[in-house]
Amino acid sequence: MDTAIDMLPVPMLFLDTEGKVIRMNQARKDFITRWNIASRKDFYFLDPRTHTPLPTWPSQRALRGETVVAQEYIFAIPAAGHEFPCLVTAVPILIDEQVVGAAILFEDISALKEEDRAKDEFMAVLAHELQTPLTSILGWSDFAQLQGSPDFLRQAMEVIHRNAVRQKALVNEVLDLSRLLHQKLILAPEPTDLWEQARQAVEDIRHQATARALTLTTESPSTVLPVYADPVRLQQCIGNLLHNSLKFTPEGGAVTLACRRQGDMAVLTVTDTGCGIAPDKLPLIFAPFYQTNQRAFTGGIGLGLAVTRSLIDLHGGHLTVNSPGEDLGSTFTIALPLYWDR
Repeated sequence: MDTAIDMLPVPMLFLDTEGKVIRMNQARKDFITRWNIASRKDFYFLDPRTHTPLPTWPSQRALRGETVVAQEYIFAIPAAGHEFPCLVTAVPILIDEQVVGAAILFEDISALKEEDRAKDEFMAVLAHELQTPLTSILGWSDFAQLQGSPDFLRQAMEVIHRNAVRQKALVNEVLDLSRLLHQKLILAPEPTDLWEQARQAVEDIRHQATARALTLTTESPSTVLPVYADPVRLQQCIGNLLHNSLKFTPEGGAVTLACRRQGDMAVLTVTDTGCGIAPDKLPLIFAPFYQTNQRAFTGGIGLGLAVTRSLIDLHGGHLTVNSPGEDLGSTFTIALPLYWDR
């Protein structure tokens, strides 16, 4: 039984009838060691809205025979200046229907809270991004009904078409993520040249670079780079990286795409002179919904990099990012197995 309790990933402790700790599992010991908790004075918990009197704590309620299931509290470690949300479950230990102690489990839900916050922000951004082209579509269609001149109708149709394409792209991005999360996205791989797909992706986005006075350059490989990939999805991945670099690079900056062979891998890099990424943000860069640099935000819903990484993983490759820090640019690297080495 002790071994099974120690294998539990969540902290757990046992109290006697006086509320003293008589046993704790390894996860609880690790928690105490990590935060250097010397005594109970170093560690307490508070209700998220109001102070929680001692008699209403889950542990005390369990010692009175109650079962408390997954109630949320804010735990505080004053010595470390740290607070985090936690779900507490407390159950009485009974022998012959008499309470002889209590078992308490603690589940840190900081990551879940952060995920919820990110999703809330994503929904707000998504609503805004979908509403913006829809407003243009509705506005110009209304004007077109009032104005009968051919020139005005032509202009209205151009605006409506451009915004409809933008809205379709947003919806497709959300659908792609959903298919990836549910493992329902199907690839159509075939032998293809990585450089050829990269070159086409660059040409598709070059006008955007020119419009923002950005220098967009390419460095071609010294040899053919055959990979076994879905050409449409591969271009989507490369285009997402290019679009990301253009979006976060200020006017007058530069974006460079390069391809090369590295051992048995075909490697593509997109390097920019943009806003860069702080070291503590690098692990989050591929998380869905996450925006690493809100001050440089210029559109999009924060799914492009997450979708790109998942697609590259499906191709048997990997996508990484490197940045010296904020305002120092970034480099995104796609590595795919060379087809002839299979």
